[in-house]
Amino acid sequence: MRVEEWTQAHASEVAGWRYEPPYDFYDLASDPADEAAMRDPARAGHCRAVLGESDRLEDFRGLNKKSPWFAAVMMMLMFSTAGVPPFVGFWAKFAVISAILNVGYSWLAGAAVFFSIIGAYYYIRIVKLMYFDDPVDSAGIQAGSVMRVVLSLNGLAVFVLFVWPSPLLDLCARALP
Repeated sequence: MRVEEWTQAHASEVAGWRYEPPYDFYDLASDPADEAAMRDPARAGHCRAVLGESDRLEDFRGLNKKSPWFAAVMMMLMFSTAGVPPFVGFWAKFAVISAILNVGYSWLAGAAVFFSIIGAYYYIRIVKLMYFDDPVDSAGIQAGSVMRVVLSLNGLAVFVLFVWPSPLLDLCARALP
């Protein structure tokens, strides 16, 4: 994994290439010209963007053997995003689907559940690659201390909300009119 410097103007330009945020970086690998422009060192600045070795599913193969901590954090994030109970992502999906049912759109709730199940396949596939496949190479994970701290805090937040979701749910309930 490599971290490069960017200016805010460059990041804004890249954000407009595809979709509205947060989907703007998801499809860069499909267009080599966009990716080359994104990696251009002449555009370097002070904002950071993560680029490089984790842009294909195969790059996650055997992550548990190379970095058990990163693999555990990624597993928690993938399970949460997939909506696997009792991670925080499950509670978020549960709240949204409950709200949809409360206003009488059961067909929409059914569609949300259907597409969540389809999406879960992709997230859980990454976990399978990390834990059950052999690594593509034996090179270790290269990440700076800031990246390690941010990823760790994110994973710990997902874990804490998995164990104790009520503070977040109470905060959300108070924010609603």
